[in-house]
Amino acid sequence: MNRIEVLDNFTVGQIAAGEVVQRPVSVVKELVENSLDAGADQVVIEITEGGKKGIIISDNGIGIRHDDIKRAFYRHATSKIASAGDLYQLSTLGFRGEALPSIAAVSDLILVSRSPSEQAGQKIHLKGGDIISVKAAGCPPGTSVSATDLFFNTPARRKHLKSTGTESSLVADIVQRMSLARPEVRFVFKNNDRVVFRSPGSGKLIDAVSSVYNVELAKYMVEVDEQNDILYAEGLLGKPSFNRKTRSHIYLIINGRYVRNKAIYQAVDEAYSGLILSGRHPVAVISLQLNPALLDVNIHPAKMEIKIDKENEIADLLKCSIREKLKNTLLIPTYKSYKSNNTSKKEDINESNNITSIINENQKKLNINNKDDNFIKIKQDDTIYNLSQDNLMHEKESEQTGNKITNNIDNNYEEYKNDYNQQIKLPYLQVIGQLLPTYIVAGGPDGLYIIDQHAAHERIMYEKLLNTEHENNVQWLLTPVPLELSYSTSVFIQDNILKFKQMGFIIEEFGEETYIIRAVPAHLSTNEGIIQFTDLIEEIAAAENNRENTFWDKFITSLSCRAAVKSGEILSNEVMNNLVNHLSMAEEPYTCPHGRPTLVKITENELLQMFKRTN
Repeated sequence: MNRIEVLDNFTVGQIAAGEVVQRPVSVVKELVENSLDAGADQVVIEITEGGKKGIIISDNGIGIRHDDIKRAFYRHATSKIASAGDLYQLSTLGFRGEALPSIAAVSDLILVSRSPSEQAGQKIHLKGGDIISVKAAGCPPGTSVSATDLFFNTPARRKHLKSTGTESSLVADIVQRMSLARPEVRFVFKNNDRVVFRSPGSGKLIDAVSSVYNVELAKYMVEVDEQNDILYAEGLLGKPSFNRKTRSHIYLIINGRYVRNKAIYQAVDEAYSGLILSGRHPVAVISLQLNPALLDVNIHPAKMEIKIDKENEIADLLKCSIREKLKNTLLIPTYKSYKSNNTSKKEDINESNNITSIINENQKKLNINNKDDNFIKIKQDDTIYNLSQDNLMHEKESEQTGNKITNNIDNNYEEYKNDYNQQIKLPYLQVIGQLLPTYIVAGGPDGLYIIDQHAAHERIMYEKLLNTEHENNVQWLLTPVPLELSYSTSVFIQDNILKFKQMGFIIEEFGEETYIIRAVPAHLSTNEGIIQFTDLIEEIAAAENNRENTFWDKFITSLSCRAAVKSGEILSNEVMNNLVNHLSMAEEPYTCPHGRPTLVKITENELLQMFKRTN
């Protein structure tokens, strides 16, 4: 066995630099955090060739006293903490005392700094960690750090850097994230002497978001503000129509520090469940203020990941807060939101997030007292088809068009209205007609609305299935249908047989690993109910490893999709009007359970622009 040796200072410095300084963006992050901890309200970031050739960070903070200038480059020398106990009450971004010596170890570094209480500043020059010179310098209060020729003495690390464009984009991303974390600070980012990003530093998060994205996106974001015994959460939530492929646009700030946390990310995603398509993620900026005693920010060298006590409880509280906020916000996507998320053109789109006035106005205008018992009545070829009270499906082939006519929407509008406490969340819509036939076209007080008939009915059915037990509203089969199941699936059926019964599926054990279906929910046809159940039963074994509520939500979503009217089905005016009325009283009428929009709006301003009626 080799003898144990104490490593020399150069090797120790290289190891520390490897943990803290992995690429140019690491240097930028550490130096900007030092500037913020110094109380700067303006930080200028300049890079050349993606930061590989040069990085300059300048601030107007409190600076470094002249007698501390050398000490700042000692390993584990810091002004942020004095003892181990301070690690659990941190109020600063930096605290390890590794950043400056680690950066100096792999670059040619010059630091110039002056405290406001001193007449002159100090300039220190280091290369590869060695001090070259220290002398007085004239400079304004604050600190400027220049790190050039990054990784000059570690060619292997320099070799593995990405392209100049990639490294530049990483720096731009971290600067933008910091601007969202600290909206009170004015950030200026220059790439090769050209200003590519500037935040206003107004202290308003919406202004910072406008600088990172654009004014239009910021206008369509929803404010969240929640306080309880554990956390204070504030931020901006993008409406579901603004979504992205990855989670990179979920910005999480905890006590002023931009961090990553899977549990919080998942909570935000789950809050948007059913509002955006599966596989897509929202745009959101969430700032949490937590008791520092609940945090351990010392588990990651770059401090990007932190450990949170009561993490699951905090995540659940945040999810419920976001979901409740979204439920009480007008989330109708507009035509413009699908055109481009990057437009900078200023347009006045009047869309209020306060739905109280809309609810009141709609309750006045909607024909709540529906006197026609035949909620769904379609007249085609001089034949009238009425939906009977047991909600059975009736189909009639149109001799003129060949399109299938399907009537399977709940006919008890008054009961449905009472179930949802008259919480009408859409403006009053006057149905104009049917398009293709797939969409219902309606006029509203502020524009033209296009409703996807399948998605809208799917949302109606989903909420009814979710909020109602159906065991007393079933269709009994003349001949029970046997099910041959695997052992694991049969165990799952046995454990959840009462739950299936509540859903309207009456299932009984019929020998070893064999069950029979005796009844299906009344809102489904006999064949459809059997097919729906048998299709889903194959997924049970896999779903058993997931959370139970995930499986049942998937099950209900699939049931509602099967029961909803389909694209291409001809609907009468009565059907369309009542479908829109039902949708307006849904808890979340803006999307189907899969996350597709149920309706979109072309605003009055957009119509004016398209028809060139604006000045």
